[in-house]
Amino acid sequence: MKKIVLIRSLPFTRDIRIKKEALSLRSFYDVSVIMWDRDGSLKDSDIENLKIKRFPLETSTKKKTTIYMPLWWLFIVFNLIGEKWDYVHAADFDTFFPAIFICKLRKIPIIYDIVDFYSDTVLYFSRVLSFVVATIDKFLMNFADAIILPDKARLEQVGLSDESKVYFIVNSPSSKEYKDLSINYNFKREDRKLNLFFGGGVSPERGIDFLCEAVKESQEFYLRVIGPAPYAYRKFLYATYNNCKNIDLHLKAVPHETIINETMNADVTFALYDPNVPNNRYASPNKLYEAMMCSKPIIVSDNTTMANIVREEKCGLIVPYGNVEKLKEVLNLLKESPNLRKKLGKNGKKAYENSYNWEIMEKRLLAIYENL
Repeated sequence: MKKIVLIRSLPFTRDIRIKKEALSLRSFYDVSVIMWDRDGSLKDSDIENLKIKRFPLETSTKKKTTIYMPLWWLFIVFNLIGEKWDYVHAADFDTFFPAIFICKLRKIPIIYDIVDFYSDTVLYFSRVLSFVVATIDKFLMNFADAIILPDKARLEQVGLSDESKVYFIVNSPSSKEYKDLSINYNFKREDRKLNLFFGGGVSPERGIDFLCEAVKESQEFYLRVIGPAPYAYRKFLYATYNNCKNIDLHLKAVPHETIINETMNADVTFALYDPNVPNNRYASPNKLYEAMMCSKPIIVSDNTTMANIVREEKCGLIVPYGNVEKLKEVLNLLKESPNLRKKLGKNGKKAYENSYNWEIMEKRLLAIYENL
């Protein structure tokens, strides 16, 4: 059986995409995962018997992550040299950069899975650094044997003109994996209110404070937020909103099954990403497709790839990022219109089943390896 190693600088609790890909490939290949468990959140229950090579250094800040990056690259190089691999699957530039040199040296096919365009994630350091990273990244892409993007909108962001070796695999969940969760759940909800849910990484550019502002004084809504947050933002959210009786903040990592569970039993979900952040503007994250799978309407920010998908599939509503009054207006509309909620959820479910479900993505993934 041929051996594949997938490499990701985040644990499964922070990014479920690589885990889904590993599980899909495992039926046909001997699969291992090299992973940086940055926050020490990965538990044995998250691994599902996958072979994990874990980089043990924990880091809670972007500064520490940058300092440890050369050690992470050495860890990747050591593991790529230490065993014979038939394929290498590298997610994002912080794994692709060291892996591409080893793969070319040892003549190993390499798949470059671009979850986020890395140069846009280092803009907070400097525009010069971002430009340098983008230039190197775009040059090295030419040597990848296949490139995976989450959707076609990323072509513009990455600047790829040659699509001959580009494949599109969206961040969708597998309905088979979660088929029983709608029956077995433990969800805190208020049946006389509109139950709102956000699950995933909680960062300042994802509009959680605007969402809290929109609902904090209303007795018509119950908001639940689950997911890890940077220390300063977590402290701010708890200090500002933790005493609001209709807002429940649980700002730490949880198993992804919990996120799906909560989504299934909410009335409305959210992905209020700041479009001024390039990776947010082009993002089409898990939570969009999870809402579709669960037949739930989703509220997203305008001027994003998500907004384009929501308009096309008619599966949610769109608001300007940061506009609390418009958000209140949309929430009241959904509160007073259960038929609209049902229609939007039904449209999303149909789109998921016909175009976005993971079983479709799995076939695309396997085809990439078959064609190498």
